[in-house]
Amino acid sequence: MTPEIKVTDLVKNGITSVVGLLGTDGATRSLKSLYAKVKALNQEGISAFMHTGYYGIDPVHLMKNVQEDLIYIDAVLGCKIAISDIRSSYPSDRELLRLLREVKVGGMIARKKGILHVHLGNLKSKMDPLFRIGKRLSISY
Repeated sequence: MTPEIKVTDLVKNGITSVVGLLGTDGATRSLKSLYAKVKALNQEGISAFMHTGYYGIDPVHLMKNVQEDLIYIDAVLGCKIAISDIRSSYPSDRELLRLLREVKVGGMIARKKGILHVHLGNLKSKMDPLFRIGKRLSISY
């Protein structure tokens, strides 16, 4: 397990802004603990934020869903998901699109960017799921 960051390590390295997230472990790691760490870092003068979710589908969240996390919790900027990785839950294009919609709409309502943080593994599918969704939505890149 990766140890928690200490404010002294951040300041010593000139880091004043951080975004925390859960990685692979959506079971023994907790968004509540992450949120508490974000609040503690903010109290110590670090600009700290977080993403809800983790590598898998269904994403973990603090409120009823990802959209509500973005709307009601100032520190939440977006959601984490993994694709093309053995540790992911192999989300379908439809599941990715639904998650993207939750992040987008939650961000719009909260007047935030609404970030979908995508961890990209090294499986052969690579970025194909994102390209398929982009094509479906007519997104140019």
